[in-house]
Amino acid sequence: MLALMRLLIFGFVVLTLIYLSIAWYSRSVRRQKMERDWEEAGRPGDRMTYITTGMEQYERSLRRRLI
Repeated sequence: MLALMRLLIFGFVVLTLIYLSIAWYSRSVRRQKMERDWEEAGRPGDRMTYITTGMEQYERSLRRRLI
């Protein structure tokens, strides 16, 4: 019983770290894509406002929730 408990705790920690690393990586890729799109399109206005707004939309998106 003690071995099962150790396995469950260790598995939870490992899976949590994997989830956090995938979520961080996905967020950074999305941010880079937005920065590149803003530069290629030559959008008017403030770059940081565009990126901040896009990241807020990403936080509410289905893609983020599915990770």
